[in-house]
Amino acid sequence: MPLCASIPETVDTDTNTRHLYLEDLDKCMKSFNDALTSTMNAYRNLLTSFDQVAQVYGNVAQECGDEVRKPVGEFRDGMRDLKDKGGFEVFNREIFAGTISVMEPVRVDLKKALKSFKNLKSKQKEYDSVRYDLEQTEKSYAKKNKSLSGSSSYKKTRGKRDKAKASFEQSREAFGQEVKALQATTKSVLLQSLNNYLHCTAAFCGQLEATMNGYRTDVDSQGSTTFANNHMDELKEKAEAESMMRRSIRKREASLLYHTESDSRPNVPSAGGDHYQEDLKADAESASRNTDADRAPSMHDGVNGYGNEDAANPLMGVNGHE
Repeated sequence: MPLCASIPETVDTDTNTRHLYLEDLDKCMKSFNDALTSTMNAYRNLLTSFDQVAQVYGNVAQECGDEVRKPVGEFRDGMRDLKDKGGFEVFNREIFAGTISVMEPVRVDLKKALKSFKNLKSKQKEYDSVRYDLEQTEKSYAKKNKSLSGSSSYKKTRGKRDKAKASFEQSREAFGQEVKALQATTKSVLLQSLNNYLHCTAAFCGQLEATMNGYRTDVDSQGSTTFANNHMDELKEKAEAESMMRRSIRKREASLLYHTESDSRPNVPSAGGDHYQEDLKADAESASRNTDADRAPSMHDGVNGYGNEDAANPLMGVNGHE
């Protein structure tokens, strides 16, 4: 084989698309901790800002008399305590334990899937190389109008090709199982992580609201206030109304989804699909699909779906081109 010869690679659009999905998810997971760390730093800076504002109020109130200086001083001391001894440490700990740590299984399965893909590409390269050698021998004998039946080297190379093909298909199946496991893991922990993040954030902000309201001096014994800021009150009321509506819509959609899934199945192949030949019909569309965890293409068995390779490369052109 000439040194400059370029060996055609096996075309497998589904595998390539799944690899793009893994790369995208890998980037997301690498930025996940950074994004949350940035968020926690922002809250820490917010508490520092509260403390700085309170110190300014305290300084201004020094010459205002006890009726003003005392409540302002309490506010000043309270903001210092909020920064130094408040609930931030609990908030930070719970975010790490319930939001970051629960995503660790995704990282583990992602690492396994990427390792499996690397092994698959190695097996594919071996298969492509021996297949190419075999094809070159076939072309050479055909050009010379000679029969291959008497070539012992051809029989040996064909045996190597069949062995490499079996190893390649086994690795392809293993890669599919790793992708399937990754999808299942992501689905099982993602909402758990998100809900903990939302709960912790809402609870921490609720603590800030309760703490701030505790230093107000315009609240009477019945809890009424003499000071009103309708614009800010409207913001909170709007958020509460939108939250109620969002939950109502989500509940309704969940009910519809349950009934829909019981009546039909999606056309997009799942990671656990076993109908390789049927899904080949849809492979022309697979290259344009999104690569998020719920839409990552499936890894089908394909063990007996390639046909006879003695005449030509069975995978060339099977799934279309990138």
